[in-house]
Amino acid sequence: MTLQNRSITTTLALLCLFVGAFATATFAQSSAQPSEEAGPLALPPVVTGPLTLSKTVVDTENNFLGLSTTAAAAFGPVRFTCPAAHTRGCTIRLDVSSQFWNIPSGTVAQMLISSTGGTISPSFIVNVDADTTGPLASVHTFQWMISGIPAGSTQTVNVSFDVSGGTAASGYRTETAQLYLN
Repeated sequence: MTLQNRSITTTLALLCLFVGAFATATFAQSSAQPSEEAGPLALPPVVTGPLTLSKTVVDTENNFLGLSTTAAAAFGPVRFTCPAAHTRGCTIRLDVSSQFWNIPSGTVAQMLISSTGGTISPSFIVNVDADTTGPLASVHTFQWMISGIPAGSTQTVNVSFDVSGGTAASGYRTETAQLYLN
């Protein structure tokens, strides 16, 4: 191979690498996971920081919680008041971890949250476990953001679990709820 052919081959190889990298970056940006209820390519609103932590509430339960297709409260309600003087409003961050077991084959355990205000992202309901069909528990964790909470308002957040069919179980679980000032 002559020097001129190597130069052309090297140039073509580099050009292919750049085109491939550009195509990969473009695909990665356009294939973000949409919310299950909003349809394709509709992403939930995003609150940008910086956020300042104002209050944290941690709740732990260590009792059996039977699950069915009817949502069961996993914790007591958590209430936050966004300070009226903080005119930019507030955001709530919610982390929930729980054990699950005896989930019927072909069904899924779900975590559901509700709030008296704000926008829940990514979705008010998430599937967390479809694999723990036996008596040994596995642990699953998920995190939500509730944005757009108006200054001076009081919000109540509830967490519940269910299973898409049949019955299952939950046990030791922890909820960490945090109020942030936007």
